[in-house]
Amino acid sequence: MIGSIFERKGKLMSFIAINWSKTILKIILATIFGLIFSIYIVQHNSEFKVFAEERCKDLAKKLLNYNLNSSIDNLEIFWPNLNFKNISVSKDNYSEWHWEAENFETDFSWLELFINQKLQVNSHIDELNVFTTVVDGKPAIVDSLKELFLNSRFIVPVSIKNFAVKDCSLQCLDKSSDLMCFIRANADLKESDSYFRSHFFFKDGSLNVSQFNFLKKLYGNLHVEIPRKNVPTIIDADLSFQ
Repeated sequence: MIGSIFERKGKLMSFIAINWSKTILKIILATIFGLIFSIYIVQHNSEFKVFAEERCKDLAKKLLNYNLNSSIDNLEIFWPNLNFKNISVSKDNYSEWHWEAENFETDFSWLELFINQKLQVNSHIDELNVFTTVVDGKPAIVDSLKELFLNSRFIVPVSIKNFAVKDCSLQCLDKSSDLMCFIRANADLKESDSYFRSHFFFKDGSLNVSQFNFLKKLYGNLHVEIPRKNVPTIIDADLSFQ
C-alpha cells in the first residue's frame, strides 16, 4: 500500500518535471524567435539605419580620427553585410588627403569570427576617387592606411580576406616640386597569416612635372606580395607607357 502511494507520487513528480521542462523550453524558443523577428524588423527600419550611420561616424572619429560621411543603403545582421552609398572619408585637414566612392560594401561571417577569433572581412568599392598630397617624398594618405590596416584600434582583430576596388582614380600632388600624378586602375588585395598580397591593373596614368607631360598612357599589371616574415617583398610588373 505504502509502496503504491510512493510509486504514484513519483510518477506525479516526474510528470510535473517533464511538463515544467517543456514549458521552459517553449519560453526559451519563444524568446529566441521573438528576438530574431525583432532584429529582422529593426534592420529594415529607416530610423535604425540613421542610428547606424551616426554610430559609424562616431566610431570612425573615435578610433581613427576620420571624418566619415555616408548613407547606409543596406544593413543585414544575420548574414552580416553593410552597404554604404556616396561615402567620403578624410581627416580634419581635407586638403591633405580624402577619398570618396559611389558604393562601398563589406561583409563577414559570424562562424569565422567565432572559430578564428578575428573579423575576416570581404569588401568591394566602386568608382573610388582618391586625392592625396605628397609630404616628405611619400603620399600623405599612406600613414593613415598603415594605421588602418596594420595598427588597427578595433577591439576585435581585423584581417582582409578580400578587398576589390573597381574603377579607382588616384591623384597625387607634390606642391614642393610641382609634380602631379594621375592613375586609373582596378585593384585586388588579400591578406593571410603569411603575406599581404595586392594586384593592380592600370588602365591609364600620367605624370606631370611643372606642367610638362613626363609620362602618359600607363597600362599593364603590377603584383606586390609583402611577406610577414623578415624576407624581401616580391614585385612583379608588366607595364607599358609613353
